[in-house]
Amino acid sequence: CKLTSCAAVEQCIECVEREVSGTSQTVSINLLGCKEEALSWACCRTANCTLSSCAGGPVEPEKSKCNEATYVTFELPATNDKLELQVHDGQIAGNVTCPQGAFPQDVFCGGCGSHFGGRTGAGVFTLEIYLFSC
Repeated sequence: CKLTSCAAVEQCIECVEREVSGTSQTVSINLLGCKEEALSWACCRTANCTLSSCAGGPVEPEKSKCNEATYVTFELPATNDKLELQVHDGQIAGNVTCPQGAFPQDVFCGGCGSHFGGRTGAGVFTLEIYLFSC
């Protein structure tokens, strides 16, 4: 598995398309570069960001969350120059503290279990995608 360090996660997630139309923009992100199969989930943590398409499993629109995600597209205001993406997979070391027995909505879009020991960074990784590079 490729997902063993923070650097690996940042390098395997790719913003592949950005389209600006009026006051909004859509941003498409390819997640397949991480392990050549779906990540457990992906969501947008940026204000006023909504999931517009999800290649993968069930969608949780209230969280802008795509489960079993391989490719996601989000819509957000055209004035945003970055998007905060959060992903989870049991094979990610992660960079976000996972609280014992709790999944607070202000920190996570979903569960945070991992095959890695301990609770710090257990499976959840948050990164900023700078949209001018798409």
